[in-house]
Amino acid sequence: MILQALTQYYDALNARGEIDAPGWGRPKISYALQLRENGELAQVIPLLHEVDAGKKKVLRPREDIRLPAAVKRSSGVASNFMWDNSAYLLGIDAKGKPERSLQCFHAAAELHHKLLGTVDSPSLIHGSLPKLHSTLLLSMITTKSFPVPIWYFM
Repeated sequence: MILQALTQYYDALNARGEIDAPGWGRPKISYALQLRENGELAQVIPLLHEVDAGKKKVLRPREDIRLPAAVKRSSGVASNFMWDNSAYLLGIDAKGKPERSLQCFHAAAELHHKLLGTVDSPSLIHGSLPKLHSTLLLSMITTKSFPVPIWYFM
């Protein structure tokens, strides 16, 4: 009886959006990238919103977008699926560690190629993320520079 009641309570909380289902979470997201089917960047969509902080208004990331749960990482390199920070998704070095940013970028590219590389549907944009990684990687190799910061940023 108690387990059934707890299960019903969990289902009710989940249905109201008060908790997330296992494997899902609501990370802080500041920007989204809209991609074309060929993997090119179509536009950057700011997702920041204004909130009151004392006497002034400040911009904060959204926390209402359900995405796959964050991977656990303390000092290792492990990419989140379909979202992460700029080091993982674009290879941007924001901390003075360009070698680590490149490792993070390669880890994200490998994960998305593995999971989405065979997706071939014009109705799904998911197949374009591996293409974006390939395009950015080629650009980084040929120009020896990092692209401009963008994506589903934390």
